[in-house]
Amino acid sequence: MRAAVLRDGAMVVRDDVPEPVPGPGQVLVAVKACGICGSDLHFASHGEEMLAAGAEMEGMPDTLADIDLATDVYMGHEFSAEVLDAGPGTDAPAAGTKSEAKAESKSESKATPPAPAPAPAPASSKKESKSSRKS
Repeated sequence: MRAAVLRDGAMVVRDDVPEPVPGPGQVLVAVKACGICGSDLHFASHGEEMLAAGAEMEGMPDTLADIDLATDVYMGHEFSAEVLDAGPGTDAPAAGTKSEAKAESKSESKATPPAPAPAPAPASSKKESKSSRKS
């Protein structure tokens, strides 16, 4: 199979990628159209900095934890496709169904959801009462 990968900060086309086989919970699709978004372009140029910043963020799932820049990185997460097959035990649309997707990192499913945001502080009144003013 042919694939474009990020390698050492540059996009490289490979013709030697094995044909994928869907596992449990996975769907195999044939990509019909794919774009590249700004986050992909930024990651291609600043991957190390983005991984470091992501690791430092508190309260957010580390969706980039599985990325190793020493290996080829398969980019692209917004695409339209046709369903080809589904892995064992996967509830999926029938083969031939056209679909669009915004794929997420595998690590997101393992992540703990962020803690709820604290309740907002009560709004303070801009008016002061006469008794609260100091003379």
